[in-house]
Amino acid sequence: MIMALFRLFTVLLVLVMLPLSQASAQRSYSGNTLGCVSGVPEVSSQDLNADRGLGVCNEKPIHQLQFVPGRQDLGTIDFFIRSCWSWHFSNPCLTNTSGNNFGRYSVEVGDTSLEEGLIYLTGTNGDSLKVTLEFVHPARPAEPLTPGVETTTLYPGVTDSRAGPVSIRVSLAPGESLISDSYSGSFDLYVYQCEWWEWRPLCKNAPGEGGAPALLAQPVRFQVGMNPDPMIKISGLEDMVIDGSGSGDITANQTFCVFTTDSAEFNIRGDSLNGDGSFLLRGESITEEVIPYSVRVQRLGNTRRPRNLTEGQVARKWPGSNQENCGGQENMQIEIGIDRSDIGNPTDTLYQDVLTLTVTTE
Repeated sequence: MIMALFRLFTVLLVLVMLPLSQASAQRSYSGNTLGCVSGVPEVSSQDLNADRGLGVCNEKPIHQLQFVPGRQDLGTIDFFIRSCWSWHFSNPCLTNTSGNNFGRYSVEVGDTSLEEGLIYLTGTNGDSLKVTLEFVHPARPAEPLTPGVETTTLYPGVTDSRAGPVSIRVSLAPGESLISDSYSGSFDLYVYQCEWWEWRPLCKNAPGEGGAPALLAQPVRFQVGMNPDPMIKISGLEDMVIDGSGSGDITANQTFCVFTTDSAEFNIRGDSLNGDGSFLLRGESITEEVIPYSVRVQRLGNTRRPRNLTEGQVARKWPGSNQENCGGQENMQIEIGIDRSDIGNPTDTLYQDVLTLTVTTE
């Protein structure tokens, strides 16, 4: 007779509940509640440890940018970041004894309308202006910031609980131009302290083993605004050589460009070097001989009628192009007219004038 013996094996399952203080040591959060100055803050080490020695000093409620035609750079947002290594709640932020490993951190930006890795500012006309961001630290090369992507650079922290100066450089995205007279927007800044070890340290995803690197419990929101001063530029004008032969009246014209921010309306004034209330061509050798001429301007592709200029007076008003150099096109035309009857019987062979066109915004 064969007997089978069966032995019962049991498995003991044990659930261990860590105290809250031990669990939180794996990843600590900074409430970013401490004052932020460039020197040593007037707070105790215990206060710093309670806030994990991590903070962002964003002192301005709105950071104003400045648009300059022909430049992509809109300016920098200057602020401070404090990041000192404090291990556990009971350890102070000590003087740096570990080189650049001391309080290293990474950053990340995000906003509510991420698309193509760009940040958007909204204009008063409802248009969107694409801008790019770069994080600038005095001890590291600038790194472009892609929304939702942690920086690859690990930035050195500070010693003795100080806050170090940093900035975010804001630029127009390639091909962008302004349409509205003002823009505003916001983005969130995340800061992640890194683990202390050198080999592939984690920052955003650091579990905190062997220490307790911190991150901001809530990101810091940066508000930006831009109210560009109206800019204006005239371009494309060239010298004109007019053929006076023939028997009829003489006309000659050329096109040019007037750029204004936000397509602001502009005024134009014509001044003659030889004139005094009239536009006059003067003889090159027989200077007492003058020939009057007329100046007429019009906007191309516009229903407004051409307008004759009076020498030395302002004529109002035309909408400018919102692209510098009109995007390679022209938006204005000037026409010079000479009545054959005003020429008479000229004795000189060359008559000339310097016509100055001045454009101003409203």
